[in-house]
Amino acid sequence: MSGFARELVETHDTGKKVSDFLTEEVEAVMERMKSREPFLEGRFSRRTVNQGFREGRHLQLMRQQIM
Repeated sequence: MSGFARELVETHDTGKKVSDFLTEEVEAVMERMKSREPFLEGRFSRRTVNQGFREGRHLQLMRQQIM
């Protein structure tokens, strides 16, 4: 999202800075997206998924859905 905002400002010269687009809501979305990255990378492995459950990684995703 920050790349999108930067590109928008650079190519369309809106007179705004990238920081103008970074509201609390946008920053919260970016944080959620970043925390999901480890769960989206690579091939599916039941062993890895089960290990993640044992370590409580799923609780991070559940907490994000509640927010």
